[in-house]
Amino acid sequence: MNTEKLKKIILTIFSHVTFEYNGKSCGIDPFSLTEFDIWYGDKVETVDSIDSVMDTPIFDGKSLSKIINDITELDY
Repeated sequence: MNTEKLKKIILTIFSHVTFEYNGKSCGIDPFSLTEFDIWYGDKVETVDSIDSVMDTPIFDGKSLSKIINDITELDY
């Protein structure tokens, strides 16, 4: 998996992407091309672009683009 592939997956689905990181359930809920919820355990942030999805440091201070090689159980 790489950053560009994951971005394309998120932008082409109508449902959420879920995965595990550091033993916590995580996910991205794409509501539109300009509204996404990113969640990590109980923490949730709403962002306005796919670039923000990839760059928001919600995962223990790291962004999705930084942890992409450490995520497990990716489901979409």
